[in-house]
Amino acid sequence: MNSLRLYVRCLLKESRFRQMSKPVFTNLRSHLANAPFLDKDAGGDYDGEYDELSSEAQQQLIVDLGGYLDKHFGVGEISLTVKVNHLPTLPTEGYNKALHGAVYYFDGLHNIELLLASMEDGETLRELGDVGKKVYEVVLHELLHMQQFIKFSKGAPTVKKWNEFKKSYEESNISNSDEDYFFFDPANGPSELETFSLQIANELFSDLGKKEAMSLLPSRRATRVPDIPTLKKSSASVRSMEKRKVNFSRPEFLDMLKRSRQYISRMN
Repeated sequence: MNSLRLYVRCLLKESRFRQMSKPVFTNLRSHLANAPFLDKDAGGDYDGEYDELSSEAQQQLIVDLGGYLDKHFGVGEISLTVKVNHLPTLPTEGYNKALHGAVYYFDGLHNIELLLASMEDGETLRELGDVGKKVYEVVLHELLHMQQFIKFSKGAPTVKKWNEFKKSYEESNISNSDEDYFFFDPANGPSELETFSLQIANELFSDLGKKEAMSLLPSRRATRVPDIPTLKKSSASVRSMEKRKVNFSRPEFLDMLKRSRQYISRMN
């Protein structure tokens, strides 16, 4: 039985909080922290054969991250695609600009697709700051979507079941909704509220540490949102919500933060 099947068998029995705290996920943080892709040239060049922008950093990230996924989920079970953004990112823009997009989908294989920053020739992603941290947070977000789909399909994913899984997302056109996108949380579908709960948890844990992050976030019985300025300072996701004019007093945001606290409670 391969690694992915072992993972699926456990996944169907355990809560999302326990699953995402397993070493197969958490060890990815240290794996990426000083991975070789950070020091490769991030300058984008066109590949004559495929007429697509590529970079040495992109090719090395495929090796670094793809190797980890193959080792822990089974060779080829998760297909990784990394594309390069056309508009160069400046070193002063910081590590939150290291990725310009990410998506998970199923087409017979589990797929994760990332859009990596390009920079000027000779510049490296390390110049942006803690890029390994950012890649970890975003990839974990997409791996949680994979978990949601595996649970929906009861461990037997098919393209037909994938189409059923994403139907509510497409019918609601939620990706074009400035505020509601973050709180999309169907009973059987790709919950963004859940994945952003995990992403906020990782951001706060990394920036504040477990004890301070736990004290900042609301307990299960809390009835109000905690210190928003501190949340914004430590969470790129919360800052992104502010840009999209999210109403932080809505109950779904409080629920999101409570879930974040549950994720952090299992982090080490």
